[in-house]
Amino acid sequence: MRGAELTALAERELGCTVSLARLLGTEPLGRVLAQAEEATSPPAPAPPGVDGVLDLLPGQNAMIEAAEVHGSTAYHLLFSAVLSGPVDPARLRTAVSDVVRAHESLRTSFALRPDGSRGRVVHPRWTPTLREQTVRLAAGQDLLGSIHAGLAAASARLLHPYGTPPVHLVLTRTPDGPRVLTLLVHHALVDGWGIGVFWRDLAAAYAGAPVAPSTTAMLAAGADPDRQATAAAERALQLADAPSTVELPSGIRRPAAFAPAAARHVFSLPDEIRSRCDTLAAALGVTRNAFLLAAWGLVVARRCDLDDLLVGVPAAGRPTAGLRDVVALCTRVVPVRLRPHAEVSVTDYLTDAARALAQALDFAEVPFEQLVRELRLGGDIARNPLVQTAFAPHDELVPARLTAGEVEFRIHEGHCGGTPFDAMLYVQRWSPAPVLALEYAATVLAFDEAASLAESFVAALVELTADPAAPLQTVRTIAEAERALLRKWEQGPPLPADLPDLWELFAAQAAATPSASAVSGAGAAYRYRELLDAATGLAARLAEVGVGVGDTVLVAVPRSSEEIVAVLAALRLGAAYVGLDADAPPAQQHAVMAVAEPRAVVGPPAAAALLASAPAHCVLVDAGERGERPPPRPPADPERVAYLAFTSGSTGVPKGVRVPVRGVVRLVHRAGHVRQGPGERYARLAPLAFDASTLEIFAPLVSGAAIEVFPDGPPSPSALAGFLAERAVTVLWLTAGLFRLLAEHRQNAFAGLRQLLTGGDVVASAQVRQVLERHRGLRVSNGYGPTENTTFTTVAHFDDPAEVDDPLPIGRPIAGTRVMVVDRSGHRVPAGAVGELRTSGLGLALGYAGDRAATAIAFGCLPEHPDEVSYATGDIVRWDADGRLRFLGRRDRQVKVFGHRIELHGVEQALRDHPAVRDAYVTVVGDGTSARLLAGVVAVPDTDPSTLREHVARAQPAYAVPSAWALVTELPLTANGKVDVAMLARHTITALAGPPDAYADGPAPHPAHAAETGGGVVPDRQPEPSDVEDVITDIWVDVLEDDDFGPEDGFFEVGGSSVQLMAVRNRLRQTWPGCALSTLDMYRYPSVRTLARHVCALLSAVG
Repeated sequence: MRGAELTALAERELGCTVSLARLLGTEPLGRVLAQAEEATSPPAPAPPGVDGVLDLLPGQNAMIEAAEVHGSTAYHLLFSAVLSGPVDPARLRTAVSDVVRAHESLRTSFALRPDGSRGRVVHPRWTPTLREQTVRLAAGQDLLGSIHAGLAAASARLLHPYGTPPVHLVLTRTPDGPRVLTLLVHHALVDGWGIGVFWRDLAAAYAGAPVAPSTTAMLAAGADPDRQATAAAERALQLADAPSTVELPSGIRRPAAFAPAAARHVFSLPDEIRSRCDTLAAALGVTRNAFLLAAWGLVVARRCDLDDLLVGVPAAGRPTAGLRDVVALCTRVVPVRLRPHAEVSVTDYLTDAARALAQALDFAEVPFEQLVRELRLGGDIARNPLVQTAFAPHDELVPARLTAGEVEFRIHEGHCGGTPFDAMLYVQRWSPAPVLALEYAATVLAFDEAASLAESFVAALVELTADPAAPLQTVRTIAEAERALLRKWEQGPPLPADLPDLWELFAAQAAATPSASAVSGAGAAYRYRELLDAATGLAARLAEVGVGVGDTVLVAVPRSSEEIVAVLAALRLGAAYVGLDADAPPAQQHAVMAVAEPRAVVGPPAAAALLASAPAHCVLVDAGERGERPPPRPPADPERVAYLAFTSGSTGVPKGVRVPVRGVVRLVHRAGHVRQGPGERYARLAPLAFDASTLEIFAPLVSGAAIEVFPDGPPSPSALAGFLAERAVTVLWLTAGLFRLLAEHRQNAFAGLRQLLTGGDVVASAQVRQVLERHRGLRVSNGYGPTENTTFTTVAHFDDPAEVDDPLPIGRPIAGTRVMVVDRSGHRVPAGAVGELRTSGLGLALGYAGDRAATAIAFGCLPEHPDEVSYATGDIVRWDADGRLRFLGRRDRQVKVFGHRIELHGVEQALRDHPAVRDAYVTVVGDGTSARLLAGVVAVPDTDPSTLREHVARAQPAYAVPSAWALVTELPLTANGKVDVAMLARHTITALAGPPDAYADGPAPHPAHAAETGGGVVPDRQPEPSDVEDVITDIWVDVLEDDDFGPEDGFFEVGGSSVQLMAVRNRLRQTWPGCALSTLDMYRYPSVRTLARHVCALLSAVG
């Protein structure tokens, strides 16, 4: 801002034009001044229109429209001056009149022209009333706080923009305290710079000095549309690949339409930090504001795991001397592109940020809305377009203290409770004691989240100034208290270093409870001693065919008690077992055999076909065979492989995860996350190839519980419900998909359970709540964990319906487990920030069998723990305020379709919010130019997919709305309980190719357009939907001067602006006078088809 003031002074005093961008860059001042150009004369002001109404200034339309769309007070400014000394109210009233009379903007209101467009009207003789009030305060009550709270609550009424100028002045007196003069004014009339001019002129007028008049004519005339269009196109090209949405992570779900409620968190900085910032900024040749902007941008980047982002910054918009003392809206928001790449140094980042700010200011003449239109980004009513976070140095705009003779003005800023941004950092004072304010949308961020951002900003300043040569990736923006809290959250309960052996745990349990039931159900029933003997006998037979320590045994036995015997037999020998998915394609089975290289296959005679792809030494052993004498037990080795679990990952090629004995013991020995011990009965349900079987087999067998084996084959809800009741199962593990099925169709199946564990995918919170409401005493556990960390990494338990959040957290780390949320460089992120989950500890796998390259990619050390290997899960998570992890989606589910980055999990959540939707899954089908989003939806019967599409369109950007739909009774699942995408794609229906059938139920259509009045059609009956579409299409063509769009295209996607959108609305109101279209409606229904549907509904409502 001081740079802008210097350019204005250079023009006035030296007659030259200085480049603000170069002035704020790193060039020497002498070179910049030497290359300044001669100033040119300002253009003549444009005359008012024939209706006497002036055109709006840049930015005014957007501010007025915000109130109409969102009901927002974001653009209401509130400032007070505490007056000390002998105040003369009459003299003050005269001074106020003089200032208002001098500045035409303070005498301006807004008007609607006959065509519905907005304009402004200057009232030559209007003077605001200086209202006086007396306030009596209780002891300890804050005078300014009371005044500001009262006026902020009334600002929407007091600053109505039409008719009377939205300017309100109040003089407050107290019986024993100072007088306070308060200015409440619409931002569309004045910017922060103009507020400073107002108070300086008021103090001068009170002191008896004349006030120089100012007009907005030069500002209005100075805009060159051709030059602005060229600059907008150039700037849009520079920002074309920049992220246009920065979503600050929060525990609050963003509303479909941006809500106006906002708050400010005011905080201070220690003077030592201020001094260090000033010193480093001076040493680097960057401005203090560029330094602070860079720090704020880094805080946002660390929260969102970004290395490229845009931050909005208000530019003064006063390049000429004639605008220096104008009270008006000159400010333009400019998007500054920051790139906090991990590999750059602190110094490089700060200087790059200064250059980015200078480059952005070089395009300050481009109205923000014009740039948004050039980038085709408008129309999203859930957030501010292009930039959602901003930085504003107000300390250079409004003086803290002024004197007028014996009277002192101490000026304070208030807040009217609104904001256009998700988060905006203000510098209210910098010297001598810094005061900053974080303004945030209360429906996007909670207070604790805003306070945490402020703490991160302070931490960023400390870290940036500590070592300018350090890599930027070492600047974490994490305060020490927060770092300690994160370390506490990250570590699960400790386990002893000398964990017992898995086989020995089972053998000890068999010795302790030899006659207790161990396994029953499908196949033979075994007591513990019998199971031990059977496993030992089969181990003896396997040893006879050459199986020993370190070998692999392929278990091809159907789910049964004999399957468990085979698993235990392999462990008895120190060998690893591997389950084979009997339903897997032959090619995948062969790939498993090639990686596993089994020494033996345990299975029925039909399994002999597997030997064709097995090593030559591999033999088939029947599960019923027994040997004569088992070999001696091998020494216990916690690092020995217990089993191989094959996962296909994102490539489809099976990878054999080598799970060690210690991982299984850590999962099941005295586990605090699952019920164990005599009296518990576990269902054995998961395929052996799926790692959930690890919990089902070993948690009961090491604790004296019983296993009930469900017959082989996929379970149906009815068969499973009958089995659970018949076998009196108390502990059950279900995939998220199977849980959804049972909760929907056989909820009584859970009646006898004590604990229900589910996971493997997103678990529906509504169904968890329903189950808990119906089955009191049941614990539902959401278990999360990759195969590479032995089944469970974190668990969240729910014992009461009131505990169930939406979405469900995945909880805290289990015993013997460490987790960390890191960014792309592997460094810890702040609490609440988005990042990838890394996990380590006793459950960690030994890598992938025979695949060193894949192991090296997935397993490695983090910078903070260089001696500890961890696994990169690929899952995006964040810590919530209660120290629980929240799953946000897969990194590989952040897709790009036609250049737009889309988080599929967010689209699914938007669908699930629809009252008719029971479940949803969204994926990408096709590739390249044929790529599109497919939504699989389980909804109530007769749900119209077009209503679902409209619902998603209100919560997600247009490019994130699915274009292909599959309405199914249940989401199809694979054998492992995952959504079967191929099957879902086969249910795809034509994506809303024509007007919805619901239109057919309306009144009979009129035969033709009967008459035209004022350019519109006046029907005698409700028109047909196709006619409405035709009318809207014609209006679009007229307004856009282009016909290159389809009925499903969004208005802003095809290059429309908010001004043009209002022109469409006004034309439609003229066409159908009974059609009460609101401004918000135009944003909620952005395409021809959705708008036609809404218009039909409005016309039907009025008959």
